[in-house]
Amino acid sequence: MVSQAFADPIPDGFKQEDEYKSDTQNTVVRVYRGKPDDWTGPMQFRVFRKENPPADGSLLWEGLNRASALISSDGESIAINHHAMSTDGLLYVFTRQANGSYKKIDIDFRDEALRVFTKQQGLKSEPGFDHLYCHAETWLTENQFLGVLSGHMSGEHALDGFWFIFDCRTKKFSFDFTSINKASFHKTHPE
Repeated sequence: MVSQAFADPIPDGFKQEDEYKSDTQNTVVRVYRGKPDDWTGPMQFRVFRKENPPADGSLLWEGLNRASALISSDGESIAINHHAMSTDGLLYVFTRQANGSYKKIDIDFRDEALRVFTKQQGLKSEPGFDHLYCHAETWLTENQFLGVLSGHMSGEHALDGFWFIFDCRTKKFSFDFTSINKASFHKTHPE
C-alpha cells in the first residue's frame, strides 16, 4: 500500500475507470486501471486536492481485482474497500497528514473487527471463516465511519453483519451511536 506527498506519473496504459469526490468537492479520488477490459487487473487510486493539484495526483493505493473508495465529507479521510478475492474483503483507511500526504492507518480492520466480535459475543475462540469481508459503509462524521464485518464458513455458520464504528482520530472501535447523535442537530439561529 502506497501513500505519498508527491505525484508519480500515471503508468502508460492505465486509463481512468472511476472517480469519487468529497462533499466539499475539494478532494477527488480517481481510479486508474492498467488493463481497462480486465476487472481483475492492476489498479491505482490517486488523490487530487483542490488547493494543490498535481497533474497526476498523489498515489494513495494500488492493488488488483475490485475496489471502491469512500471519502469523508471534508476529504481528510479515505476508506478503500478492496474485494481482493471472492473469499476476502479488506479495508484500508488513510488520513491526511500535516504535510498534505495521506497515511494508512496501521490496523488490520478485518482481523481486529473479528477479535472485537469474538469478545463481544463471549466466544471462547474466533470462529473460522472461509469467506470473510470487512468494509466501510458510510462516514458518520469527518473522523468516524460505520463498518461491517460479514462472512461464512461454508455449510457451518454465517455472520450476516457485525456493525461497528471506527474513529480515525482515536484509532478505536465503538458501538455507541449516542456520541455521534449528540452532534447531529444544528440550530441556524441559537436562542
